Amino acid sequence: MGITERQERILEHLICDYVDSAEPVGSRTLSKKKDLGVSAATVRNDLSDLEEAGLVMAPHTSAGRIPTDEGLTYYITHLLPVRLAEQHGTDPFGIGQWLTAGKLNDDNMRLALVDWLAKTAGLPAMLYLPALAPEEQAVLARLNLIFLAPGRALLVMVTDDEQVNSELVDMPLSIGEKEMLIIEGLLNHYLRGLPLHYWRAPLAEFLQQQEGDLACFARHVIDRLGEAISHDGRRVVYVSGTLKLLDQPEFRNPDSLRRVLNALEQEETVPNLLASISGSAPVIRLGVELPDDALDDCAMVCTAYHIGRQRGHLGLLGPKRMNYLISARLLQTTVQVLEEAFRDKAMLVPEHQNDLAPLLHSFAWQLRDIRS
Repeated sequence: MGITERQERILEHLICDYVDSAEPVGSRTLSKKKDLGVSAATVRNDLSDLEEAGLVMAPHTSAGRIPTDEGLTYYITHLLPVRLAEQHGTDPFGIGQWLTAGKLNDDNMRLALVDWLAKTAGLPAMLYLPALAPEEQAVLARLNLIFLAPGRALLVMVTDDEQVNSELVDMPLSIGEKEMLIIEGLLNHYLRGLPLHYWRAPLAEFLQQQEGDLACFARHVIDRLGEAISHDGRRVVYVSGTLKLLDQPEFRNPDSLRRVLNALEQEETVPNLLASISGSAPVIRLGVELPDDALDDCAMVCTAYHIGRQRGHLGLLGPKRMNYLISARLLQTTVQVLEEAFRDKAMLVPEHQNDLAPLLHSFAWQLRDIRS
């Protein structure tokens, strides 16, 4: 599809003005753009060429032009990347300052991030975290047992991506603070750096076969550890700001809005929209490229981020007339800041043996030594 450089600039100006006004854009308006420097008659000729190429259309005989889906695709493919590259590395939205208030691996923080994106973009925002496979799930970095009273302790667990969980645990009355701290040391020594799926089942089975209060208490701690860390494997979907579609003229028709809202309420809609995105470069999909017919009048800007094991997907949904530059720049900047801020937070999983037998054998001897 061959168009001249000036026609590209005219198309870009037309799209930007149409985004702002939601109205067709005329040749007189475009001729006033300083970087064009041509008359309204010349602009009209170029618009005719763009219309013949299928990039713009006149919704009414006497109206100006609006971009077609093909025109938007041309802009997204050829012109938008240049604008994004010009602004790469800047943070005009303040996401860096906002992130200092918390951690992304906390559920409340994720929800706050989606709320912030929706508020900043003025569009529905969504975040999708696919469920992790067992071998990808959390690794124990350390645990602490805090003696509270006879028969009662506080278990504090920290994973390699700095998630912190705490649980109250019951202890046999025969176990004092000294024995409790020995169990803490043993569990840290043998389990630190090992993935949950590697040790949970065999260690629990092993402790089930051991006698005495120490083994019973260790088994109880293992159960609580496993329950807390296994939450890392669940799928997470957040959507915020859906009613912001009411601010868009395209969705003031109740039926149009209802179709979109009903689609977003479906359990698989957001995963289907975002799951295929793998890179951090913003991806834009228009209408029929979206997986639900109810979204044919919509467009979506989406991206992905990687922090340690965590793969997250972010998206902004709006009308085809959405501001692609601001939306793509917002997501691009968010991913850059996220990955930079948390780059040092992801700990590497140490190499470990495939055979747990030596670990269990040594653990058994340690328990016997404590009992004796």
